[in-house]
Amino acid sequence: MNMSARAIVRAGILLCEFAALSAFAEAPLRAALYMDDGCRGGGATVWARILGYSPDVDLKTVSGADIRSGALDDRELLVMPGGAGGPQYRALGDAGAERIRAFVANGGAYFGTCCGMSNALNEELPFAKRLR
Repeated sequence: MNMSARAIVRAGILLCEFAALSAFAEAPLRAALYMDDGCRGGGATVWARILGYSPDVDLKTVSGADIRSGALDDRELLVMPGGAGGPQYRALGDAGAERIRAFVANGGAYFGTCCGMSNALNEELPFAKRLR
């Protein structure tokens, strides 16, 4: 995977921020990374590297089905990479989006980029329904 210098710097800054925050924690940060339909490009892979290289992060990759079946119950952070909103929402379904809303309402942290920033917390966009 080729990363631009800007992407490497951003990833380094985020890794330093995670390390600084987790240095004060008594246990590793329990993070979940969404890797399923709708993830495009290298975003999910970059996030896996950033989170996976930190000894202060307990990383678990999750799919839409995993989220629907309670995979976030033992996590503190959900990272949703960008990609394609329609396929991402279809993989989660209404039940997965509701699980994410409950996760956040109960104190879980949510970090999303691009469509992952809000897609899972909203209804499926009308144009995505037309793509089925």
